[in-house]
Amino acid sequence: MSLASDETRPLTMRRRGLRAPAKGPRYEGCDMAVQQNKVSKSRRNNRRAHDALVAANPNECPSCGELKRPHHVCPSCGQYADREVIAMADEVDLDEDAA
Repeated sequence: MSLASDETRPLTMRRRGLRAPAKGPRYEGCDMAVQQNKVSKSRRNNRRAHDALVAANPNECPSCGELKRPHHVCPSCGQYADREVIAMADEVDLDEDAA
């Protein structure tokens, strides 16, 4: 390494023996994140310990008996909390002329 390039680097980089960042048209706009220390498999897996997906917990609809998600409208009958929220397609009367 030449003395001229050594003086252009910051003092902390010179002390640690690090190289100056690459320059040129190939590296423009290429500021990527670089880890400071290696993350071991154990530490990585411990961090991911809470990322597991939880299985669904379906409840039985009180009006039709089908399974539905808790605190959601029943997809089969359209009721929520013992009242009809969504009019289902088989209950809607359409004129044959209009369709």
